Amino acid sequence: KNVTVEPIICKLPSIGNATIKYKNGSTVSTNRFTYGTELTVRCKEGFLQEGETKLDCLVNGTFSSAIPSCTDLSVVTCPVLKLQTGTLECNMSASPIYCTQHCPNGYFFESDGILKTKGSVSCNTSTAQWSHMSAENQLGELPKCAESITPLHYLTSVDMNFLGATSCPDISKTQLALVKYFSGSTSDAYSCIKGEKPACSITEVKCSSSNTSVKITYNVKQTGDLDSPVKTFEAQIAADVKSKTFKLSVNTVKRRKRAIELTGDSAQISGPTARCESGAGYVGTICVKCPIGRYEKDGVCTDCAANTYSNKVGSTKCTDCPNSLKTITTGSDNESDCTKLCKVPKFSNGFSFPASGYTISSDTTVYTHCIENYAVQHKVLESRQCGQLDAGKSDFPNCYRMCKIVHISKSMIVKDKSVKVNSLLAYRQPANFTCNDRNDTAICTHAGQNVSLYCDKVSILLLLAIIVGGTVVLTITTVVIYFLCCISSKKKGVKPSYEAAAIEPMLTKLDAELEGIFKRMDEQTYNLADEGSIEDDETKEDKKETSF
Repeated sequence: KNVTVEPIICKLPSIGNATIKYKNGSTVSTNRFTYGTELTVRCKEGFLQEGETKLDCLVNGTFSSAIPSCTDLSVVTCPVLKLQTGTLECNMSASPIYCTQHCPNGYFFESDGILKTKGSVSCNTSTAQWSHMSAENQLGELPKCAESITPLHYLTSVDMNFLGATSCPDISKTQLALVKYFSGSTSDAYSCIKGEKPACSITEVKCSSSNTSVKITYNVKQTGDLDSPVKTFEAQIAADVKSKTFKLSVNTVKRRKRAIELTGDSAQISGPTARCESGAGYVGTICVKCPIGRYEKDGVCTDCAANTYSNKVGSTKCTDCPNSLKTITTGSDNESDCTKLCKVPKFSNGFSFPASGYTISSDTTVYTHCIENYAVQHKVLESRQCGQLDAGKSDFPNCYRMCKIVHISKSMIVKDKSVKVNSLLAYRQPANFTCNDRNDTAICTHAGQNVSLYCDKVSILLLLAIIVGGTVVLTITTVVIYFLCCISSKKKGVKPSYEAAAIEPMLTKLDAELEGIFKRMDEQTYNLADEGSIEDDETKEDKKETSF
């Protein structure tokens, strides 16, 4: 029997603005790769890569890492958001740009004390800041989705003021009186506390007193389904207090003394709230395992303190950073977050991400964004690790006003096609051109200056001087030769007409040379007169101008 074995194929989706190569360095020409193929993905210059550079085709037909993307830094200045769990949907064409985070089914993230399954953030492209960024969240980390789990039980907390006593009765007797009241009531609202195996119980009874009343606090602890009548406790207790029918008869320790009769005067109820297993925290009636970067403290998931981290789900404590290293902020989720710190410096005529003044890791890349008509110095990197930035050095990526090319001579040959009238040059950026068969370079030497590209007039005048001087020398030489020939003819008795005929070809050649010289002189004069033909009107009024 013949058996056909199909090869394992990994399909690579299109990655715009990226170069994809095999391990041997050759460029790929397909999107289908067999098991074991190793690829390297690198974004083109001017694009920010998000994701791993190395992709391996695995035995299950998928790649070893998420497919990277390349973001155009000139179009989108906000940093790409990173998400650990769930999905992120972004609308890059909207104004402002916004992204929506979705947690997987059964997962939640906490926001302002509320569990959510999705949330949106927007981007201010003029400052490269997302709406959720702050001094506490300088890198714009999105909240982590946490898995929900079944609570151990639920608690409803009750605070009640009772009239009829000014000192607290015995706590255990008070607890028995409360159980007797609820179980003896005819209201169905208290049904979960009735029966042989009630789902609810009275716990954590406490008492405090004043000159006029006593305050009794207690919890109603419920196990099982939250849809039981414990939810109706609040409304029924409020009704009983209002009608003055919530009465407790608390036996005293001394039997010869009569029981204390208490009448409910007011009540405040909160809950129910969930109580969870170790390593999980409650928000309302839901329990979630504490995600990485957080730990469980007193039943609540709490961010790890500064200079500590937690890289495990369900942690009950955080780990201190080694070697006296520090974290940027709270909620760190990996030992790699422990680092040397660096404060982002201030940039002139622009802004940065992360923002100036933020404290970040020294190896975090800082991106400089200049305002309109400004750019960093030519050949100075716009992005650099924070620890490499020194405002006192010449290669610090400050933003300088760009130079404007306002004039280019017609007789000039510009090698760089991007250099034209009204185009801009970065500070110290050269513009290469050719004039009179001589290569030359114009440089934006002063930020914000106007630049005019002329052919060198000194060279033209020198050329004219050479031409005129050569013409004079040639004329004098011809006359001298002619004169000497005439003298020689008279001495020898030869007729001058014969010598004149001998020198006539020389004179004809001289005329042709002179005609060519004067024609070249006319062309140079025309070029000098035509210098301003490409200059724009705006520049003619501008007195700040540098000529080359």
